[in-house]
Amino acid sequence: MSLLLPGFVLALSLVTLSLMVATMVMREPALAAGGVGTVHPFSPNPGTAAADTRADLTALTVTPGPLPAVRPWQVRSLSSLRDVESFLDQLEVHGCGEREVLSLGTKSFAVRWR
Repeated sequence: MSLLLPGFVLALSLVTLSLMVATMVMREPALAAGGVGTVHPFSPNPGTAAADTRADLTALTVTPGPLPAVRPWQVRSLSSLRDVESFLDQLEVHGCGEREVLSLGTKSFAVRWR
């Protein structure tokens, strides 16, 4: 009786695995045809081999342009969480998009924004 349950679990696992493989073969024409090779994950047809889409990759070349100007961080040191919260609220009201709070110890905080 003790070997019956593990045998049943093993048989059920094998049936599940075979159903999963059968489903994959039906979905992928390359697998159904017995094709073995590299599959290109970004092609419109996922079953297409990588060699077939290599020409498409050259069309995706991006030429680098100038980087956007980044404003430097401004920093203010505060001594209480109440002051930090109030200052962050003021920054939000004035439309500041990037804000950070850094803990500098038990009673000291730095607020960075740009």
